[in-house]
Amino acid sequence: MNRRKFVGTSASAGLLALPSWVVASVNEPSVKITRIRIGLDRRNPPPPDDENNYWSEAIQVGDLCFYRAKGTTVAASRREIAAVIGNPYLYYFTTALRLHMRIKWAKLGIPSDI
Repeated sequence: MNRRKFVGTSASAGLLALPSWVVASVNEPSVKITRIRIGLDRRNPPPPDDENNYWSEAIQVGDLCFYRAKGTTVAASRREIAAVIGNPYLYYFTTALRLHMRIKWAKLGIPSDI
């Protein structure tokens, strides 16, 4: 058996030794979900859930980014996701406040590009 044929058969044999979920996910994009506590201030322990204090999720699927809060998911940029993870407080001019309003508008059916 020549070297090329041996390398080809050993590579496919190596794939057969992996669990089926690994082989099936070889070409799938990576998914990263980060839970974030959105709120008005930095109290410890955090205040109970209400309109302005809640859990959200920053979702990255390959090159696509999404933001989910209160049962609604909206598209977001990679910069917005990084900013809301770094500063999850609803202050003036923060990305968290901008995404909070985008979620609110999506729930009301108002387009966010107005």
